[in-house]
Parts: sequence; C-alpha cells; structure tokens
Amino acid sequence: MRRRPATGGPEWPESARRLSPGGRGFDVVLDPVGRWPESLRALRPGGRLVVLGASAGEQVPLDVRRFYFGQYDLLGTTMGSLRDFRGLLALMDRHDVAPPVIDRTFPLARAAEAHAYLEGGGGSGRSS
Repeated sequence: MRRRPATGGPEWPESARRLSPGGRGFDVVLDPVGRWPESLRALRPGGRLVVLGASAGEQVPLDVRRFYFGQYDLLGTTMGSLRDFRGLLALMDRHDVAPPVIDRTFPLARAAEAHAYLEGGGGSGRSS
C-alpha cells in the first residue's frame, strides 16, 4: 500500500505518525538534516532515531526527560560503505518506496538563498 508522505509544516511529525500502523509512531526515523526534536515526535516509544546529517545546524536542543522516558535509541551514522549502499538500493528495489517530497527548487545562481531557506527550517525534501 502506497502512503502519501507527510508535508513539511511544523506539525509534520504528527501527520507522519498518523500514517504509521495504528498511529503509534515509526520503529525507525532517518533524520538527514538534524531536526531531532521533530523526528523524535514521529517515533513510537522505544523507536530508533538514525541521524545522518546536520544541514539544519550543528547543535540540537533536546528535552532529555522526554528522550529517556520514550526509551528511544539514537544512532549517528554516515552513508556507510559501498556494500551498505548496495543493500539500501536492493531494499528500495524490493519494496514500494514513495519518492521524497520536493518542497521547492533553486537555480544554482540562488544557492545562498537556498541555503538560508534550509537553515531556516522552512523546507521539506531536498532543494537543488
């Protein structure tokens, strides 16, 4: 069953969570931009947040009590090895994976504006 991706407003974690089985939240959330507080809101209790980027900033404010009461698992990672990447591609080939939401695009001449937009937290998806 193909599910529509959540939109990028401030309530995106709750929108995404409603798409999870029973609305409980997801087992795993991949955060490629460093929006930990929002990503944690989409997790089920005991879920894992995998952080693989920090374009939204190098520091993240986090409610530590909510984190440990939620019994979340936090994993920081890079893209991994070529073998890992092949495994990811194989997984995506075997399953129906919705494409990412592209909030907006910027021409190269407006790269500074695109970076400001991402750093301001206004976008979802990736800008090119």
